[in-house]
Amino acid sequence: MNRGEAKKTDALNSLIWWLSRPYALFLGLAFLLTPSCTLLNALETGAEFLNIDPSARSAAMGNAQSAMALGAESAWSNPAGLPGLRGRELAFMKADWPEDGAYSAASFAAPISGGWTGAFSFARLDYGGFQGRDENRALTGSFEASDKSFALSAAGPVGGGLGFGVTARHFSSHIAGRAASALSADAGVTARLPSAPVRVGLAVRNLGGGLDYGYGNNRLPLSVSLGAAVNVLPGMALAADVKRLVYDRETTVSVGTEYMLGGAMTMRGGYAAQLGGADALGGFSGGLGIKLSGLRLDYSFTPFAGFGSSKRLTMALMF
Repeated sequence: MNRGEAKKTDALNSLIWWLSRPYALFLGLAFLLTPSCTLLNALETGAEFLNIDPSARSAAMGNAQSAMALGAESAWSNPAGLPGLRGRELAFMKADWPEDGAYSAASFAAPISGGWTGAFSFARLDYGGFQGRDENRALTGSFEASDKSFALSAAGPVGGGLGFGVTARHFSSHIAGRAASALSADAGVTARLPSAPVRVGLAVRNLGGGLDYGYGNNRLPLSVSLGAAVNVLPGMALAADVKRLVYDRETTVSVGTEYMLGGAMTMRGGYAAQLGGADALGGFSGGLGIKLSGLRLDYSFTPFAGFGSSKRLTMALMF
């Protein structure tokens, strides 16, 4: 056995050792199989737009970003990915949305000190116009709805190969003349396995009270995501995520891949499926990226089952 084969064997043995630990198995089963009966007191969640990652790279890879989050855009998926960025980055994102809606976002990230990175992000979702109706289904006029958020993030190393990040967010929602606002927080951790080209990530998003429009409190869409990413070939990465929407009692499994072509172009693909869902084709996604000097352009195409599709574009400037 040559040195290269021995290194691959050691990496595989290390990965198997970590995955075979009893606590890893217990946490995985608890995460996937938490019975709904323990959550019967949960209320219907609000502010669903907080679950939307505007990043074209993330969308193209099925949103499998817990371990793959990188740069200014990681403020939406796992803030612990912020230190992976070199220098400063300014990113703008735009997405069309079903029913004449539009989603736009922007983020800026820069090194602070001691290996830590800070970021500011903004997002706005316009749902378009709706027709209002009374109890007899008669038209009463039209109304609009929109959501927006402002967030501050910080992330850095905490020792032992671990990275930690946190986000504080203020968001507001407007619908038919009613408005509500609240605060929320995200937290994430990333780590690289020793002697293995594997990166793992854990993100907890949308911690907070809830939204109250004056007729009852809607809990935030609290979610927990666990993922891993591996460089299977030079320039090719494979990622997988499991996401649990706690109060909605839904679990989504997603996989994604990206492959660099010549260092300037990247092709991406992904698939996301809700466990127990009936639609087997609604979760496919794809896209590509182009990087020229300090400019990066990413494009993604994501179908919405029964609602057309969403196309997203990200432009990032690195300086």
